[in-house]
Amino acid sequence: MIKYSKIYFLLKNSEFYYALLNIRRYKNVKVNKNTLIVIEGFPRCANTFAFQIFKKSLSLQGLNHSGKIARHIHTTTQIKHGIKNNIPVLILIRNPLDAIASLLIKFFDLNDLERVKKLIDNSLYYYIIFYNKVQQNKGKIVISDFVQTINNYDLVINNVNQKFGTSFKVIIPNKKVEDEVFAKIKEANFAKVNFDEKKLAIPSEKKKDEKYKLGTLILKSKLYDKARIIYKNVIES
Repeated sequence: MIKYSKIYFLLKNSEFYYALLNIRRYKNVKVNKNTLIVIEGFPRCANTFAFQIFKKSLSLQGLNHSGKIARHIHTTTQIKHGIKNNIPVLILIRNPLDAIASLLIKFFDLNDLERVKKLIDNSLYYYIIFYNKVQQNKGKIVISDFVQTINNYDLVINNVNQKFGTSFKVIIPNKKVEDEVFAKIKEANFAKVNFDEKKLAIPSEKKKDEKYKLGTLILKSKLYDKARIIYKNVIES
């Protein structure tokens, strides 16, 4: 399988791959002349939640988000282009155990044990590549851990504003906002995951058993300790 192989991840972080994204489907989610902020992270690190929060922030300022928020490419090249063009960059991170488990639950059939083990190693490999690059650019970006992103998004917006001198509208955390965000995520993606709730980027009781089973395999991977160390280094101020 090419996707989620080491070769795939290396290609995905190349300028060649980034140039291929100049098609209609991706033109509004990669860095362009109208981009106001780059929001990137490893998959399943609250990328969609953060996007919806900043989308709402812009709407409260009377701005349409289209083409203004670069996101969901999940590559270090996107980060590089944001920094190069002096665009605010917000990087999202989540502990590797939960991030990898959530990723595999969304995209893969977990019945083939040997295949799952290979996917775990390859995903940890990419996690390490991605956040090594983030670590090298910590002084030029804002970093938000998963828990902060979904619970204290007012602080996330404030941190971006203070770091880059921007004026994104701060949204005070409240249940109404969160319910609205989760509803939009579900509406936009439910059909894409064959109406399987555990594959959505929202909290779900249905994920817990599978995450637990995957967790035991992830912890046994030879790459897990390295990923965990990188995670701790990135979130340290």
